Amino acid sequence: MLGLEELNLSDNYLEGGIPPEIGHMKRLKMVNFSNNQLEGRVAEELGICCTRLESLSLDMNKLRGPIPDSLYNLTQLTELFLNDNQLEGILSPVVGNLHKLECLQIAHNKLTGSFPAAIGKLEKLVQLNVSENEFVGTVPSGLRDLEYLEIADFRHNAAMTCAFESDNILI
Repeated sequence: MLGLEELNLSDNYLEGGIPPEIGHMKRLKMVNFSNNQLEGRVAEELGICCTRLESLSLDMNKLRGPIPDSLYNLTQLTELFLNDNQLEGILSPVVGNLHKLECLQIAHNKLTGSFPAAIGKLEKLVQLNVSENEFVGTVPSGLRDLEYLEIADFRHNAAMTCAFESDNILI
């Protein structure tokens, strides 16, 4: 399985944690563990060893803890689905390293702090959903310059404001 490029184990009622051995599958381009009962932290190995990943779906599980810094090294990512978990901590400013990202879904977690202005560097971003977290502060003004952005959902956070008008940003 070392040559495996796609791993889809979604909707299987899997329990336990994400095995660190996934890091041995260095050719993976797509990993989908969505809609299971996975617990524990997001495996650091995904960001350290699986550098070819283009799509990572860990949504609708019971994952907790911070988003590992290693995930921000996945510069080939176009889709990142971490929504509907129990993730905590901040969204790191190095999220701006994910230059190819088109879809970022981190809604329905317990993420806190101010929303990083570096999100405005994601020039290919089409969908951004960070609703139902505990973010505070101002929506980064750089979002209004993102040519492909269709929707940015900031609803139901602790205290988010927007200093500019836009039809595709929901507060």
